[in-house]
Amino acid sequence: MDVGSGGTFYADARAIDEAGNVGPALEDDPSVIVQSKAEAFVHYWLDYDLSIYLHADEDIAKVPTSELGSMINGDPAYGIPSRVHELAVELDKAPSWTAGVDLLVQMLQAYADGSEPNGEFSPIGMLWDCDALGLPGVLLYKTNGTFADFADLYPDAMGNIKNLIIAHLIDYCGAHPEQYGNLDLSYNPGW
Repeated sequence: MDVGSGGTFYADARAIDEAGNVGPALEDDPSVIVQSKAEAFVHYWLDYDLSIYLHADEDIAKVPTSELGSMINGDPAYGIPSRVHELAVELDKAPSWTAGVDLLVQMLQAYADGSEPNGEFSPIGMLWDCDALGLPGVLLYKTNGTFADFADLYPDAMGNIKNLIIAHLIDYCGAHPEQYGNLDLSYNPGW
């Protein structure tokens, strides 16, 4: 098995029949899916979760290298794109938020810029909660003990935000495997 760019694993996949005969390579077979180690790790821990915490690690030296900080700001050194606009578009679908996408982007960037005077994400960071007992939504926790509440999001927005989180965490875990037990499935990331 070889590791290609971006941490993608490549393998010479071949079918073996009951008699042990090796068939042709399956690399052109669309039914064969080979995940990166980061993708397998993220899906192992998130596929069935009803809630996800993205940690902010509010050590200013870590901005943007926390899970949430890099989702907002990106991390160009590791090829991780900012997903702030896509996140803001989905959060803007909450009926309780009426200020628009642009203001939401500015707010998210201010919470993740490492400057305490304008408020920052707390170490808890962001909670995506699809709890069937309460309202599905997103809470953004700040260091001053307050939070921005998007607790009235519709199912499509919740699904889109979860997909954004998963895509981001695959990139982030692939770039920082040492923070996740080198992606050993026995390591619980605490999401």
